[in-house]
Amino acid sequence: MAVYFMRRKDGVGPIKIGTATDVKRRFDSINAMVPDEVVILATIQGNVYDEGRIHGVFAHARHRGEWFRPTAGVMALVDHCRSLPDGERIAYPTLRRYADLDGAAPASAWDRMLLAADGSGVDTSSRGLARATGLAANTLGRAVLRGRTDITGRRSVALAALFGVNERWMATGEGPMRGE
Repeated sequence: MAVYFMRRKDGVGPIKIGTATDVKRRFDSINAMVPDEVVILATIQGNVYDEGRIHGVFAHARHRGEWFRPTAGVMALVDHCRSLPDGERIAYPTLRRYADLDGAAPASAWDRMLLAADGSGVDTSSRGLARATGLAANTLGRAVLRGRTDITGRRSVALAALFGVNERWMATGEGPMRGE
């Protein structure tokens, strides 16, 4: 499976960030649906969780659905993905660095959780977080896929405790990440 980045051939307009097991078939399908021809800008190894992570980090640039405005951060990400060796995934700190080019604060709950986890050594896959917190992996996985902007109840308490961050910040993104 791959994460792909597509855009109109003339380089105008938003960029589609999606996943497909067969990118060529998906490319042909999209070209049949849109009025202007699109081209593949880049593809990287990835799955729906990787796609959800990218969507969450770049929520500030979302145009509609899987289409994103070509901000400096999104374009830098596309350029970076073009340079990755085949089979390599993109790491969260790299995504965050490109989103920072846009001056974007962590918008989604998943983005905040990954920021809190950065450098902690905690496995941030759904299963790894489930083991560390006692929460259900499928619940955490759905939060990733939906690009949730909030984490409520037991999830925010457990994740805040795991990473030593303020529960309010973990739940809503409001207030400082750590400290008072």
